[in-house]
Amino acid sequence: MKKLIPIVTLLCLFSCGESGNSYEQVTSLKTISQRVADLNKSSIEIKELEEKAALSKQDNDYLEYEYPIREDEMYVVSYRFDDAGCFEIGLDTYFNQPEDAQNVVDGITKDLSLNKSFETPSKEKNIYRWMSVDKAVSIELDFQHAERGMISVTLFANK
Repeated sequence: MKKLIPIVTLLCLFSCGESGNSYEQVTSLKTISQRVADLNKSSIEIKELEEKAALSKQDNDYLEYEYPIREDEMYVVSYRFDDAGCFEIGLDTYFNQPEDAQNVVDGITKDLSLNKSFETPSKEKNIYRWMSVDKAVSIELDFQHAERGMISVTLFANK
């Protein structure tokens, strides 16, 4: 029985650690399409929606949350506020492998292509840009540093 405990512990470490691919991990709380609904919310409302333990920076008009993925890998979600509420949401990834960043790029483009609230994106070099049909929201996906494991997504409230 004593020999079985270390084996069970090791199995749990490998099976309970990471789950899903990099896109699934980055969107485990919310997809980009779901984050659009956070635009124009107050900082109090955002704090209720994000994980409290992940809060890494806070100011009157700024909140930042860090979510670890694997050792030395994480994604950061930031919120900027004005009198009307949240006008900008940023999501930045930091992966060790470029394939993981590309997986997130592919997942986001698929998510937004299925979202009928957004027009077909324009692409300029390594940046995709989406505009909502009602022009109220724009999204920018910058993957010019994907080969270094970094991508940046920014959601803007245009109205």
